[in-house]
Amino acid sequence: MKLRNILPRTTRVAAWSASALLLSAVAAYACGSEKQSTSPGPGAGGNDAGAGGEANNPAGNGTGGARPNGTAGGSGGGGDIGGANAGGANAGGANAGGANAGGANASGGVGGAAGGGTSAGGANAGGSGGEPPVVPKRAECNGKPIPPIKVTLVKDGFVKPVFVTSAPNAASPLYVLEKDGALKRLDPATGTTTTLATIPVSNASESGLLGMAFHPKFGEGANKRVFLFYVSANTNAVVEEYTLDGDTLTVVPNTRMVDDAHARGNHRGGMIAFGPDGYLYIAIGDGGNQNDGDGNAQNKTKPQGKILRIDVDNIKTPPPGNLSGAGEDTRIFHWGFRNPWRFSFDSATQDLYIADVGQGKLEEVTVTKPGQKGSDYGWPALEGTQPCGGCSTNKPAISDAMLRPQVEYEHTPMVPSSIVGGYVYRGTKIPDLVGNYFYADYDMKRLWTVKFDGEKSCENLEITDAIDPDGEFVAAGVGSFGQDANGEIYLARVNNGAIFRIDPK
Repeated sequence: MKLRNILPRTTRVAAWSASALLLSAVAAYACGSEKQSTSPGPGAGGNDAGAGGEANNPAGNGTGGARPNGTAGGSGGGGDIGGANAGGANAGGANAGGANAGGANASGGVGGAAGGGTSAGGANAGGSGGEPPVVPKRAECNGKPIPPIKVTLVKDGFVKPVFVTSAPNAASPLYVLEKDGALKRLDPATGTTTTLATIPVSNASESGLLGMAFHPKFGEGANKRVFLFYVSANTNAVVEEYTLDGDTLTVVPNTRMVDDAHARGNHRGGMIAFGPDGYLYIAIGDGGNQNDGDGNAQNKTKPQGKILRIDVDNIKTPPPGNLSGAGEDTRIFHWGFRNPWRFSFDSATQDLYIADVGQGKLEEVTVTKPGQKGSDYGWPALEGTQPCGGCSTNKPAISDAMLRPQVEYEHTPMVPSSIVGGYVYRGTKIPDLVGNYFYADYDMKRLWTVKFDGEKSCENLEITDAIDPDGEFVAAGVGSFGQDANGEIYLARVNNGAIFRIDPK
């Protein structure tokens, strides 16, 4: 198998700090409206100028690569988008029946994670009479080689799929979100697909149906609760609750926990997932203006550039630990993001992995361990570990309290980049991959795996050639990852829409 250590020139692994996607068939790239295009001539797509974005293309306008969520936008640079962890954060089984949404451990002492009723690996679901959870070991930085792996086509024929997941207690069927609003069920054994619903959405630029999360106890008793993130026809970012009963998807009235205006079509975020504390986490991008020119990411009165945290059983009451100062949006838990596309919780260790799309220099993944308080992730003071030279609006001084990424890599000059966050592998098919985190770059057409041992990241290996030796798969770009209840990892190819699975070779 051909494996490449990621080039020191283009990738750095940062030490632990204590203290996008939308496609336009082949017209734009997913790295932010201000990123450069490699085609200097007139272009059919590229930046999000049509949706209020900006381009930083020295040639004026051009055709970027294909933007993974699929709209032409304007001309020049590209666009990135957020996504959704549709139950995938806990889909590896950690919270399969373990988390009590709302954070209350109703049945038993300290069995679940403190105050949340979740136990790592799914043990002690909701508490079991005081037995403490056993926290699985993290990946070891031991130089063990990546085993032979491949991508297996599960099903093609989708139209701009931007996410794939399963319910927390069942690895089959899979559920696929298409950017234009369709929610589809997929039987991975037969390839049979069924359209369950089509949500009315705005699909301009990086908008659309972007995220889905199953309640951690979905399927237990009468629990049919699911949550969707979409961009409404009036271009608001919306998160609300539905019931999914067989083939019937029904909105639950008066459950909108997010219904916020967004000035531009790009940097939508769109990732939603239940955390080990039982709360719903929601990622929203900074609004899309170059250099965060609207000053959103550090503005604690606005949801843009944030990860929100909601008690879905009591959406009007903020969970403990959220922002609570005068005038602050009390839904906010973490802040200082450009466009988090995507985040996930390791279903075993409960570590939170957040991939944030960079602007002109660096793409990054930040890992925070369980118990991390609401924190500042640095943008726009920092892009990765480096100062943002062009940022000036609402830009705080750089401080040690700003969390630094564990992984970052530079943009090759004149090559657009857009990171796609994935998952930690917790499946059974490839034992030697357990604990490895997968991520990709949509525009650079590259994939990596990296380990986090609780203190540092290591063994950051590019697997592009190994997983796709003929280059046909990555040529279309990986737009999103997904994870089923068994911990197996899937990939959504937005262009030439198809769903793939990572398998042993």
